[in-house]
Amino acid sequence: MRRMQLEGALAVALILALLSACHGRETLRQEPVPNPSGFTVQWVHAPSLDYESFSDPTGHIRDEHVAAAQAMVQDPERLERVYEDAVQGNVRAARVFSELETRFFPDIGRAVAEQTASLSCSVPVYRELSGTCIPNWAFIDFLQRDMPGGVRLRKALGDAYEVRARALGVKNALIVNALNALMAGVIIKGTLAGTAGSTARRDWPPKPPEGPKPPLDAPEAARWRYERYVYDQHAGGKQPGEVLDFERWKSTYFDSVVKGGRPGRAGGPSQVATRQQLASEEGYINSESTRLGDKVVDMYRSNAQGGIDYVEVDSILQNGLPRAAMREKLKVELRALGRNDTLLIVDKEEPLKRILYRFGEDASVVDTHRVGGE
Repeated sequence: MRRMQLEGALAVALILALLSACHGRETLRQEPVPNPSGFTVQWVHAPSLDYESFSDPTGHIRDEHVAAAQAMVQDPERLERVYEDAVQGNVRAARVFSELETRFFPDIGRAVAEQTASLSCSVPVYRELSGTCIPNWAFIDFLQRDMPGGVRLRKALGDAYEVRARALGVKNALIVNALNALMAGVIIKGTLAGTAGSTARRDWPPKPPEGPKPPLDAPEAARWRYERYVYDQHAGGKQPGEVLDFERWKSTYFDSVVKGGRPGRAGGPSQVATRQQLASEEGYINSESTRLGDKVVDMYRSNAQGGIDYVEVDSILQNGLPRAAMREKLKVELRALGRNDTLLIVDKEEPLKRILYRFGEDASVVDTHRVGGE
């Protein structure tokens, strides 16, 4: 709906900023655009990362957070720190970044499309000579082309621009040129220093490992499994900066398995494999610190309703219920769900065996809900 298109003063402020930049000098001479939010479009640099200033306790960016959110978004270091916190399991950071990626920057992309889809832009001579029909993306230069947070927001903006531009009948060549300009210089190869899971230099996209999987005691065992991990992460849409480097992956997921232990909180081999599958195929984020109530969950992701989808990976018994100790944990977590949150338990051996719990359900359902129904 159009109401969502301009919801929030941050989107309004950003769109007003682009109006003075995306069309070049001609636009600078046009009449001032009314600012319904009452906020200026002057970005304010503030070096600290204060979640209280730019989001509410759940991570929503509301009107009263606009000034601080503007400053955070334009400061590459702070934006990437928010992104890194999200990758590392900070639910509040994940929701902040999700709102930027799924609401505010897509709003900007649609607004750019509408600004460059006027009837006059369908006239060939005017289109080629006016300089007002192809977006000037200079107004988002603060989104770094070699950092995962900045790249993802550029892509979110570009995807929304493309969809809206096509719906408005913008010529395909213009759309392609605009998208090429938007993503020009984006780094998809090399080191992304200072980001979560920064990686050593490698080709991207990665290739799958060669040959059959070697046994755990083979010299190439860790490297083969790491290459499979990287390949799976790319297949799931991850950028290089979101992938663990070899040493961190090895110490966390491989060495403990070889020694017969549990790799941190990630569990044994079957649980690790299932969590990696959920991350690569369904977009969940592995977590070692995200809490639901006073319990730490295995995985989470933001959902389209503004909530969080939490996941536990554990055993589901032959009777279709989680094991007893896990049921007690799930009851605590179910009571702590927010209005738009969900809680899912996935069997570590058979990932298609799942039980979903929703906000508002009584904790007693954990003792009755079974795989395939109640």
